[in-house]
Amino acid sequence: MTQTLALGLFFGMLLMHFPVSAQALSTDSVKVVWQSPEGEKALGDFHLAELPASAHKKSQEKDPVMGDVVSWEGYLLSSLVEKAWSQLSVDQRATVDLIILKGRDGARAAIPRVIVDKNPMLLAVKRKGQEIGTRGPVYSVVPWTSQSKLKQEPLPWEHYFVAGVEQVELTNSHSVYNGYFLTKRSDPRAVRGERVFVQGCIGCHDSTIETSKKREHALTLAKGIEHKPIVGVPHFSEADQKALQTYFKALGTEVKPQN
Repeated sequence: MTQTLALGLFFGMLLMHFPVSAQALSTDSVKVVWQSPEGEKALGDFHLAELPASAHKKSQEKDPVMGDVVSWEGYLLSSLVEKAWSQLSVDQRATVDLIILKGRDGARAAIPRVIVDKNPMLLAVKRKGQEIGTRGPVYSVVPWTSQSKLKQEPLPWEHYFVAGVEQVELTNSHSVYNGYFLTKRSDPRAVRGERVFVQGCIGCHDSTIETSKKREHALTLAKGIEHKPIVGVPHFSEADQKALQTYFKALGTEVKPQN
């Protein structure tokens, strides 16, 4: 009896030092950083369950892996961004137009900030009421079923589903995609093609290529050398396709800038 009591006191002390709530929260921690020309600044590690109650959402979305429409439960990515960048000045926040999700296995998705601001993208922690499993503990979910108009945008939506999200990077598209942007910007169709390429193509293809090699990379893609059929390729309208052709032609005639 004395031994049982002693064990009870021992485990009671453990719970006091390691509360259940803290253990539960430890699996939903996501690091947020701000990437600027001056370097990377850590904004903190955030437990999703500590976000405001309004950030907690549920939605019915098609599972890109299994193909069925299921319930997802988690927290709004926009709420995490809002909480994290409270440490930045108004001017610093204004430079952020790209949000990069990074998974534990090296997966990454570069998402335009406007998409995150205007749509309820989830950092899901549950699928059909259960933990995510091998794609968890945090899995980014796009509201492409509940917000069906999203698919009208030529973006790589399936690529935005990232397993094991560990880090969210707030950055600027010109820093990430420098080398893909045109020097001469007088042709509106070429500029439109540039936007389509940066958001719709490089969202899937590797955006970590050295700046000095990005123009060559873009022109390689233009020839279709690397463009094998893959799941999730955006649907480009005829106007978008013509804009892309104009962009590639303009890019090919420009002199590569010195870096």
